[in-house]
Amino acid sequence: MSLSSALKGDSPQQVLSLAFLGQYRQLLRQGEQFASYNFREYAKRRTRDAFRENKSIQDPRQIQELVQKGLKELQMMKRQTVVSQFYQLDRLVVEGGLSADKLRTQQELERLQSKYVGTGHPDTTSWEWKTNIHRDTKASIVGHTPLLAYMSLAQNEPMAKVRAQLIRQMVQPVGPPPPREDEMVMLAASNQGGA
Repeated sequence: MSLSSALKGDSPQQVLSLAFLGQYRQLLRQGEQFASYNFREYAKRRTRDAFRENKSIQDPRQIQELVQKGLKELQMMKRQTVVSQFYQLDRLVVEGGLSADKLRTQQELERLQSKYVGTGHPDTTSWEWKTNIHRDTKASIVGHTPLLAYMSLAQNEPMAKVRAQLIRQMVQPVGPPPPREDEMVMLAASNQGGA
């Protein structure tokens, strides 16, 4: 029986029970939208239990109150599903989460990428990137006259002297460069050959 036929000539009791059934389906569908397996199962179980408890109710007024309560629950569940999709946690194994070999591969990629974190280019190491930032910062201060004047005033030195200090600092490296992998292999081979 469709809703239109129910509205045409059927009793209000049938209309309410049809709305009740539609709301049951809506709540179950909305419960499937949760990102987490546990929340999905809890929402479905809670919906089924609530409808089982109240399936014997015949009073139209009580049914109407339950429908209103169900609408509020549905609105709350819609808000919760949106929030749960924003803050997705790691998926469980039963949900098709990461298997052990995929997790190992992902960890290996993260280890390789950590060498280049924040550099903006896969061929630039973190040390090279820091050196470039150090040099670019000093160069921008030298090229920005008001900032150079502020620094000379703060250090109580003439602008020319501060500029010369910054240029000297600009060409100095940030620290010793990390040993290259090919150099480490050659060093290890020479140590093993001499021993």
